[in-house]
Amino acid sequence: DIQLQSAVLDQSDFRSCFLRGGDFRASSMRGARFSHADIRNADFSPLFFEANGQKQASPCDLSESNMRYANCSGGRYKMAKFMNADLSYADFSNADLTDADFTGVKMDGTKFSGAKIEGAKFDGEPPSVE
Repeated sequence: DIQLQSAVLDQSDFRSCFLRGGDFRASSMRGARFSHADIRNADFSPLFFEANGQKQASPCDLSESNMRYANCSGGRYKMAKFMNADLSYADFSNADLTDADFTGVKMDGTKFSGAKIEGAKFDGEPPSVE
């Protein structure tokens, strides 16, 4: 199993890699390349911690990443930051995208069927999940 919680993987190259079921919680992957990668059922959700008596979240940052044609189905991306990423033709079917930020994202042909998008931010209308 791939265990990379809280890792700094900015600008990393994961093109065509098999990362299925990997644990990337709270990792920073700004500008990383995931095109054609198999990241089904991977966990990109936040880690929670207490600071000064307050519950805090450390979300996963995928801003400016290239995820063209990546298979992200069934993944957990709660609160993930995708700002200005290229998600063209990626498959997020049945993924948990609750409260994720998709502002400035390129989504030509991206699949969201069955995905949870409650609270997610999109430029304009949210995509169809049917």
